[in-house]
Amino acid sequence: QLSAISNNGWFLFQQETPSSLPYCVHQLTTDVSTLQFGEFSMVKNFDYVSMFYSAILEDFIGTWNINPDTINFIRQAVKAGGDTLKSQKRIKIGAPIIGATITSIGPASFAADRLELYVEIDFPKPLNTIGLHLVSL
Repeated sequence: QLSAISNNGWFLFQQETPSSLPYCVHQLTTDVSTLQFGEFSMVKNFDYVSMFYSAILEDFIGTWNINPDTINFIRQAVKAGGDTLKSQKRIKIGAPIIGATITSIGPASFAADRLELYVEIDFPKPLNTIGLHLVSL
């Protein structure tokens, strides 16, 4: 019954005894329409990565001009940030990202003082099921 409740978007904690540590039955959010929105760990990880990259880019705003050198510095900073995220490995969950690729960086066509940067991120997925296939020989 707890799994059924959890599968419908309730974040449930369970505790075996009053002195034991609680654990979650399944880490789902209220929007279970996709894996990226439904899994709490994916939502929190996306938020963490977004804030990480925002902090890197914040140092450029208001003090740099848009020119090829600035674009190269930003490209290098974002790439180094991705390398840092890939190296932050933890037992059971791994690193926050598997990979990051800058797909586009350049001045915005609609605002002279804006730079547009697109980064494709490969996020780790939660292990929810394992397909075990036993073959008798």
